[in-house]
Amino acid sequence: MCVDLKIRAGTKADASWLKACTDQAYSDYVLLLGRIPLPMTIDYQAAFDDFDIWVAEHTGTKVGLLMLQHEEAHTTIYSVAVLPDYTGRGIGRSLLRQAERVAMAKGLNLVRLYTNELMTRNLALYRGLGYVDSHVTQYKGSNIVHLKKILSD
Repeated sequence: MCVDLKIRAGTKADASWLKACTDQAYSDYVLLLGRIPLPMTIDYQAAFDDFDIWVAEHTGTKVGLLMLQHEEAHTTIYSVAVLPDYTGRGIGRSLLRQAERVAMAKGLNLVRLYTNELMTRNLALYRGLGYVDSHVTQYKGSNIVHLKKILSD
C-alpha cells in the first residue's frame, strides 16, 4: 500500500498533467484495443464542466486521477489512471474507495463503471473490490463490461 497518499479535488491548473497521466496510464491499451481508449481523447481543460475530478498525490507528487460523473441515482467512475511507475501500490484501490466516499457524501449508494473486456487486470481489480457485472454492450467492435456496486454505510 502507498503510504502518504493524499487525494484532493482537481483544478483546471491540473489539466495538462491529467492529460499526461491518462496518456501514460492508458498507453499500453492502444495496441491491445486497436484504438485510442476514450479517456485519452478528453479535453481535460473542458472536462471540469462535466466531471468531478480528483488527483492522488504521494509525497507531493501527482501519481493518479479519478474522474466521476454524478447522475440522479448513481455515480459513474469514468476513469481511474495511475502513472506506470506507481502501479501496484494500492493507489487505484484508494481512488476507487474515494469514488465510493464521494458518492455516499452525495447521497448515492450505487456506483457504476465500465471497461473493455480485454482489460482483464482492471476487471479483476473491480470484481475483487465488490463490483459485480451488470451487462455487456458493444463499442467499436469490442465488448464493454459494465459493473456496479451497491454501497452501504
